[in-house]
Amino acid sequence: MIMLDKIFKENIQFSKYGRSGAIVLTKNKNNAIKLKQAGWNCYLKDDIFRLNPPTLNLVDIVDIEKSLQYQNLIFNYSLYKYIQLLNQKRILEEYCLNVMEEHKIFFKNFVFHISIGPILKYAVKIEGSDNRIYKFKTYLIDYILGDQKFIQLYNKYITLFKNTPNIELECIKNENIKLQENYIRQYKANNYKCKNKTIKIDFSQINIEQFDYIIFILNGCFKIMPYFDLNEYKNKIIFWEVHMDATKGANDFGGLEKLKNKSILVIDSIYSGKTMLYIKKILKNITDKINILGVFPKSDSVANICDYIMILNKVIKKSKNGFNIEKEIIKILGG
Repeated sequence: MIMLDKIFKENIQFSKYGRSGAIVLTKNKNNAIKLKQAGWNCYLKDDIFRLNPPTLNLVDIVDIEKSLQYQNLIFNYSLYKYIQLLNQKRILEEYCLNVMEEHKIFFKNFVFHISIGPILKYAVKIEGSDNRIYKFKTYLIDYILGDQKFIQLYNKYITLFKNTPNIELECIKNENIKLQENYIRQYKANNYKCKNKTIKIDFSQINIEQFDYIIFILNGCFKIMPYFDLNEYKNKIIFWEVHMDATKGANDFGGLEKLKNKSILVIDSIYSGKTMLYIKKILKNITDKINILGVFPKSDSVANICDYIMILNKVIKKSKNGFNIEKEIIKILGG
């Protein structure tokens, strides 16, 4: 019998992606199966299983879909600020333990880890030794909702943000649905499903038509593609598979020969920024007309690798002073 709590605690490390978390590498198939049954994600390469524990986004003020998980952007921002406050006082872990203590029978032999790292300024991720992490989130939010200090903070932001944005949903055109389906099937992205509706993004600060080619980075691009008019740009689209962690697969830079001296826009979700820096290195002897659109960066330092960023429902062009994500979010929220 494997002890999930022990395995989890013994394998917490700082990953290549710039945040802490549990990573298990094993050739033991039985152990890999048991961890997978407990909710761990599993990748297999060269007879080695790479396993990551169940992870949730407690709060994220940059990714529009994650920001809407509580159906209220002001609540989401208030929650972020309150967790920041608990962190500054160094009592966030104790706060979480108090929640578990109220349900100690349910959480017997369960352990969690609050992920830290420079890439997580604007989001809070929590990992757990098994699937109970998702119930833990429910109990934690209930606990916070009963906390008068949080309620006072929420009321403060309700007053401050008087013109909250209207986040519009729009139906995706049939031709774009067909292209999504084709790309997902072509690249065997089994974890992604075609979307029929998406959130309307403000692209007024970027002219996508000016670029000769648009490079989408696999596999994370499939959750990003619905924001774009794929049919309009289909003759410009190239897919690259890039992994900074070799256990997740091999890199594939297709179509390099046609990029010579061309204007290129590279689009990807951005975490540590290492992938984008590597791509710039690959392209530096091919063209000097490279622009990066980083989708939902979680820190200013990572955002400033980019020429454009997407935050909430808006694409923002880099100014001479660089990016200050929280200031941009406050503007979007009507502050």
